[in-house]
Amino acid sequence: MASNFEQIIYKELKSTKHFKMVSPKKVKKSRSYRQIKGESTDGLLTMKTAKGYKKFDPNNEAETLNKLNKELGLTGNMYITLSVNKENSGITLSGFLPIPVPVSVGKSHAKILISVVTMDDKGEVIWQDMVEKTTEDGVGHLMGVSNFNKLYPQIMDVAQTATHELVINLNEKLSTGKS
Repeated sequence: MASNFEQIIYKELKSTKHFKMVSPKKVKKSRSYRQIKGESTDGLLTMKTAKGYKKFDPNNEAETLNKLNKELGLTGNMYITLSVNKENSGITLSGFLPIPVPVSVGKSHAKILISVVTMDDKGEVIWQDMVEKTTEDGVGHLMGVSNFNKLYPQIMDVAQTATHELVINLNEKLSTGKS
């Protein structure tokens, strides 16, 4: 899923005329990027990255990022975080049935939260934004369990909509000079 998000985000951000993006392939192949000490993405509840990307703190890798900027002729870096969460709605019954746990039934929706921080080559934040979107149609859930995979096409659509909104916000900011 992360690789599909990468494609959506790159396509949308590439559409702005306010800056030129270096291809992800070129960044990932660069010597400086390979030298970044990525943090572990192992574990069930750990933030994951798209294939070939590294999870790292830019403040801890400032020197390596400066080398990356020089190697690729960059004037800034963009850090993008996208999360997918489940939001439940419905009804929960407790105490009406002769079972010790509450019974819940309803719908589950996927919620996308995408945030962007853009820093110049001096490490100063020049743009940051966040957009949150929720899928329109949900899938049924019983006792909090739902078939989240059925939402996959909607998740991709909402990710594209959220990223497109970020680009609109960026274009407005750069056109007017407002944060």
